[in-house]
Amino acid sequence: MNVKSILGANAFWTLNKTLVKKIGNINAAFFLTYLIDKEDYHRQRDELRTFEEWGEDFFYCAANKAQEKTTLTTKQQAAAIKILESAGLIITILKGTPATKNFKLNHSNILDFILGANKFSQIDQTRFPKSTKLDFPNRSNYNTKNIIIKTEEEKQNKEQEVILPNVSKKELETTEALIFLSDNYKKRNVNVDLAANRAIVGKCLNKFSLEDIKRGIFHSIQQKIGKEINGKSLEQYIKVSTIFAIENMSKYVSDSEGQEMTTDDDLEKIINFGEGNKYFYGKITGDWKVKIKGMIAEILSEGEETKKSICELIRFAAKTAEIWKEWEFLLRNIKNLRRIHDKFGGVA
Repeated sequence: MNVKSILGANAFWTLNKTLVKKIGNINAAFFLTYLIDKEDYHRQRDELRTFEEWGEDFFYCAANKAQEKTTLTTKQQAAAIKILESAGLIITILKGTPATKNFKLNHSNILDFILGANKFSQIDQTRFPKSTKLDFPNRSNYNTKNIIIKTEEEKQNKEQEVILPNVSKKELETTEALIFLSDNYKKRNVNVDLAANRAIVGKCLNKFSLEDIKRGIFHSIQQKIGKEINGKSLEQYIKVSTIFAIENMSKYVSDSEGQEMTTDDDLEKIINFGEGNKYFYGKITGDWKVKIKGMIAEILSEGEETKKSICELIRFAAKTAEIWKEWEFLLRNIKNLRRIHDKFGGVA
C-alpha cells in the first residue's frame, strides 16, 4: 500500500480557509463541511426528504454517527449548529417518533457568505464558544501544505489533518451558477463537479456577470417549462450544455434584461399560500407542480401582476365561485379574473 492510496479522495476533510476565517470557529466550519458531504451522499442515492411545511432537500443526521465520523462531541455539535443556524447557513427541524433532527443546507447563503456577503458581521460571536483555533506553523506556505488543527482534544493527543484549498472567485461562481440551475429546475440532476460542466460555465463567466447568468438561466427555464413544439417538450433543452452555450446565454441575458427574477422559493410560497389556506382542491405534486410554477412565473414575467397581487387574486377567486378553485383554470384566466376583481372592488 502506498501513500497515495492512503491519502485518497475520501481519506481527508477539505476545509475552505475563507469559511474558517469568517466563521471564526473551526468546529462550526468543520461540521458544515461534514453536512455538505452528507447531503451529497444522500442526494446521489435519491434519499433527500421532503416535508410539506418545510420543503425539499432535508436529510437525517444522527449525533452519534456524526461524532464517530468527525470526533466532535454532542456538545460541540450543538454549539456548531447554533452558529450555523444563526447565520442562516442551515435549517434544522425535528420530525418523526421518536423525533430526529433533519438538516437542510442553504446553498445560496453559504456561497454568498464565502464570496463576501459576511452575515456573521451582524452576529455577536461572543455568544458562541471558541474552543478551537488554527495554528499556522508556516504562514507563507499554508495554501499548499497540510496543516495541523489544534483543538481542545489536543490535550488528549488527538490531531486532525486537513487541506485548506485556495479556491478562486471564479471557481466559487461556477459552482453557484450550476447550483442555481439545479435549484430552479429540480427535475435535472446537475453534476456540479463534472469538469465539462465547469468548463462551459467558466467560458460564460468570462463574458457575463454571475447575476446576468442567473437571470438568463431563470428566463430560459421559464420559457421552456410545460411548453412543447411539434409534440416535443422544450424541457429537454434545460441542461448545462444548452443553457450555458455562449450564443444561447447571450440571447437569454438580452431577452431578460430589466426583468425581476422570481426564485423557486417565491413560486413555492405562492402555491403554499393557496394550498395552506385551502383555496384549492388538494395538493399538487411532481410534474404537475412544475407546470403550475411555470405558469405562475410566466405571469410574473409579464410585469402586470406581483407575487402579492397573485395571492390577493387567489383569495378573491376562491370566495367567488367553485370553478376558480382549480389552479390551471385560474392561471390561464388570470387577466379575466383581474378585470372581475377590479370591477367589483375586490369584493367577492
